[in-house]
Amino acid sequence: MNVFLIVVFCLQQQDLALDKTCVTKIHKNPYSTMEECIISLREVNKASSEIPNLHTTGFCTTKDIQNI
Repeated sequence: MNVFLIVVFCLQQQDLALDKTCVTKIHKNPYSTMEECIISLREVNKASSEIPNLHTTGFCTTKDIQNI
């Protein structure tokens, strides 16, 4: 079982087109455990919280795949 981190970054800016407001980033390197993934997500959230008007959310998911 592999654990992957998926993060969504959204920029709150009035003159930005709605379809360009958010970007999804999937970390290609899997984590060994859910705990490692959650720690990484917390680090991403902390780092991005210092950027004005940038909002992040994310989640960790498990996938049973052979080739990534």
